[in-house]
Amino acid sequence: MNQTALLEAVAAAALAWNRARLTRIEVARRVPDWRHPQHAMASRTLDNARKAEAQAKARLRKACAAADPASLTLDVEVCEVIEAVTLPHWEGAG
Repeated sequence: MNQTALLEAVAAAALAWNRARLTRIEVARRVPDWRHPQHAMASRTLDNARKAEAQAKARLRKACAAADPASLTLDVEVCEVIEAVTLPHWEGAG
């Protein structure tokens, strides 16, 4: 494939992943509370939406790798670390 076709494949995969992501977000908003009679069915629908999003993301990664073989994919988990800072007690400038 030429470079233009590879970049078009990346763009198409990115759009498909974004559609799947937006669908998953919309489905997640509609899942009722666990006490609701339709919760189990809505949860299965959400699981299917998550699976579709993961598949679309995998296709996007493959398209990116094909367009740029030297590319590197990093999976990063963000977390916040808070450390208490203690200052030494200082008793005036006597």
